[in-house]
Amino acid sequence: AHYLRGQGAGPEAVVGICLERGVELVVSLLGVLKAGAAYLPLDPAYPAQRLEFMMKDSGMKLLLTRKGMIKAVLPEGARAIDLNAECESISGGSGDNPARQAVAENLAYTIYTSGSTGTPKGVAIRHASLTVFLLWARSFFSDEELARVLASTSICFDISVIEIFFPLAFGGKVIVVENALDLSQGQDVHGVTYLNVVSSAARELLELDAVPASVRTVGFAGEAVPSDLATKICELPFIKRVCDLYGPTEDTVYSTVSELHEDGDITIGRPIWQTRAYILGKDFELCPVGVLGELMLAGDGQARGYVGRGDLTAGKFIPNPYGVAAGERMYRTGDIAKWRDDGKIEYLGRGDDQIKLRGYLIELAEVEGALRQWPGIRQAAVVLKQDASAGKHLVAYVTADEPIDASQIRSHLRQTLPEYMVPALIVQLPQMPLTANGKLDRKSLPDVEIESGQQYQAPGNETERELVRIWEEVLKRERIGVVDDFFDLGGHSLLATQVISKLRKRMGFDVPLQELFKASTVKEFARIVDNIRHNGGGASMPAMRRMARRAPQGADATIVPESDQG
Repeated sequence: AHYLRGQGAGPEAVVGICLERGVELVVSLLGVLKAGAAYLPLDPAYPAQRLEFMMKDSGMKLLLTRKGMIKAVLPEGARAIDLNAECESISGGSGDNPARQAVAENLAYTIYTSGSTGTPKGVAIRHASLTVFLLWARSFFSDEELARVLASTSICFDISVIEIFFPLAFGGKVIVVENALDLSQGQDVHGVTYLNVVSSAARELLELDAVPASVRTVGFAGEAVPSDLATKICELPFIKRVCDLYGPTEDTVYSTVSELHEDGDITIGRPIWQTRAYILGKDFELCPVGVLGELMLAGDGQARGYVGRGDLTAGKFIPNPYGVAAGERMYRTGDIAKWRDDGKIEYLGRGDDQIKLRGYLIELAEVEGALRQWPGIRQAAVVLKQDASAGKHLVAYVTADEPIDASQIRSHLRQTLPEYMVPALIVQLPQMPLTANGKLDRKSLPDVEIESGQQYQAPGNETERELVRIWEEVLKRERIGVVDDFFDLGGHSLLATQVISKLRKRMGFDVPLQELFKASTVKEFARIVDNIRHNGGGASMPAMRRMARRAPQGADATIVPESDQG
């Protein structure tokens, strides 16, 4: 914090953070806030073009990172601080607690979410909103529940706020891993007591019997919770409480909470502290019990608005006709809901073209806009589909002047969009189906299945044969060839974790999950598997964890070293 102040950080200054998950990431977040500045989370895996936009749009002047970690070009006037090169200068600073400079209305962080105009939009959150949220969490969760919290969510996703800041603010411990699915790879989670997870990841953990027996509370967030999944989690003998936590980024992490039970009754519950919920009709009239309307939120959790987007802010943060104070606003969530007789809110889905996929909020218009950048594509429509093999995934439909190469277009999209926004399938149509009034008829877009576009090539050795068997089980497909791409066949991060888990059980050693993202065909991945096996990669998981704990700070370790220092 002292070092950052010396570099010009202070109230309203934005400091970017682009680091691997580990101790230094948490220290950097706390250092930025203690300096009185606001942090901008930047994912090293995001495309350079997207990172460049976020850094420039936010007004970022300082960036905490490591040399070579970020490929994006910094905005004019901004400076990158290499933690490796500056380590001595930082550690040589004062150890005294710096005087507080930020006040309640100052900016705490800016998180970018998908935007309907084709570019991300930055949501600006104040210290006041963050403080109120943490005080609510302190009242709702017990010391036992949040004694050891699994921090598995990207800092670009605001659920990370409760995973990191709550336990550290009130005496708990943070256990940092790459993602929740690391639990399925035998990660030592040091008796984690609270698990925050999206529904799709929770289902994978259940199927792999990977929910740690030390967990006492599970918090579902980011996605709607299926009834059967809630029942299965509640039935785990060591789980004491299961919560459904709902809230948009624009209302500081969570806005409502509900406790779930074995009966499978799913609601998003009631508003948390200092939050008021309204369900309104088309003319902003209050909807009675049982009548569908748009869910709107007011209270202390509201964001300032969108960075540099006064028009969008005015359209989403509107005057509250039922407000208790002059000038009060309410946020239009775009979610359809209704009140129940018991005073709880039942969530019924989106009322616009936003969707949730594996916890991420996606504006379909942004993906469609990126598709239309491809030469020759005239129209584009993206929808969320679900099937038995690929689960939930995006499908893009396009019309074009000439035949398209879907694999080339998907590679192009990866240059501007995060992986979770790249459609699993791109379908060319002669024309888009239209309604009677000439608008796109999304319901009439044809159902399609993901198929390989490669000519079949049979496996040539035992490693390739075993990998083909695993892929066919995970993707629920037959006759997968060694040059077929895992992700082109509908694979995603959750299914990739299943591949790694099955591989470990059958071959007796672990392969890092990220290797599948680097080599996504059977032939390429088989070479990596054989190389790890032939070079002593068959170490047991306990041995690997011991090596991770011995690794120096900054090494590629996925978990905070075992310690009672919190």
